[in-house]
Amino acid sequence: MVINQSFLCRTCFFKAGLTKINDWSTTLALFTDEYQVPLLSPYIAAIMGTAGELILPILLILGLMGRLTAIGLLIVNIVAVLSLQEIAPAALQQHIFWGWILGTLIIVGVGKHSLDHLIEYRIKHRIKHRINNT
Repeated sequence: MVINQSFLCRTCFFKAGLTKINDWSTTLALFTDEYQVPLLSPYIAAIMGTAGELILPILLILGLMGRLTAIGLLIVNIVAVLSLQEIAPAALQQHIFWGWILGTLIIVGVGKHSLDHLIEYRIKHRIKHRINNT
C-alpha cells in the first residue's frame, strides 16, 4: 500500500515541477508575490523548488539515495506549506498525507526493488568474496 501511495506522491511532486518549468514567468511571479519562502530570494527559491520537484521524484522512483531523497522531498513539502500565507484545508490534508508517506520512506527505506538495495547487495557480496579469498 505504501508503494502505491509513494508513487502517487512522487507523481504529484514531479507534475508540479513540470508545471513550474513550463511557465517560468508565472512561477517567478508566484514565488515573488504568493509564496513567502524564508531566507531565500524568490528567484533562488523558484529554482530550488522546481529542481527539487523534478529531480528528487526521479531519484526516489529509481530508489537511489532513497532515504536522503525522501528527506529532500519532505523539506520541499514543508517549505511549500510554510511559504503560503493561506492554504485550503484540502490542500493542507494532501500535504500532511505526502509528509506521512515520505516519513514512512525515511523510516523503512525504499525497499528491495531499488538501486540502493542492489548497490548494497553488490558491496556486501564483494566484501564477503574478498574475505573468503584471503
